[in-house]
Amino acid sequence: MTGVATTALRGRDAVWDAAVLRGIDARARAEVEAAGRLRTLRRDDVVYAAGAPADSLYVVVSGACVLAAVKRGEGGASVIRRASRGDVFGA
Repeated sequence: MTGVATTALRGRDAVWDAAVLRGIDARARAEVEAAGRLRTLRRDDVVYAAGAPADSLYVVVSGACVLAAVKRGEGGASVIRRASRGDVFGA
């Protein structure tokens, strides 16, 4: 098995460890797997931007990400929360 395949398998395992997905039945799990994909992000990559369709669910497999937004009336982004391994957020 290649390093990439091993990493992908570990990533899938981490997804199913997320509290919101833990314990779903086999049919639902198959549907999520068919619709989903693993993404590798680098520092400062943008996962989604304001105004983009909110149609995705993200599970942090490793590392962490900062969720930030511009509050109404403010010029710069404020950190809403920090998501780390096993955390889930939507966009």
